[in-house]
Amino acid sequence: MFVAYSGDYGETVARFVDECLWQHKFRPRIALPDTHGEIPIDDEEIILQEESQCKIVLALITERAVESPEFKKEVRMAHRPFRIPVIVLRQGKSRSMLIVQEDPRIKFSKGRHASMCPEILRWIRKILARSDQSEAVPLTGHLQRRTRT
Repeated sequence: MFVAYSGDYGETVARFVDECLWQHKFRPRIALPDTHGEIPIDDEEIILQEESQCKIVLALITERAVESPEFKKEVRMAHRPFRIPVIVLRQGKSRSMLIVQEDPRIKFSKGRHASMCPEILRWIRKILARSDQSEAVPLTGHLQRRTRT
């Protein structure tokens, strides 16, 4: 699980998400010191490489996040070229052009992010179950050749 965030309050929420994931046996990856999922090197290329290996990206959209070029790049890379599912954690009325219509969204108010752990876990499990089902379907037999009519 890759956690993308920006800004002071984004950092506070990111620490909470890191702890939530860790306590529920998920392995967070986050470019934030002193977290369970710390990516110890502040190198954008390495951070994006870490992101590309994750199954889900949690994008924390706070008031200042949309101003951060690094945050924008991390979320855009999740959509394309990585094609990683994104769960959007959106503070209040924060808006972003980075949100894709299909992205699950969890809204929270400033100071009230501690209550969203169960919803984060619900979406993670739902996405992982979907991806497990798609990987578990074996392709058997021969496919018929399509013909034009």
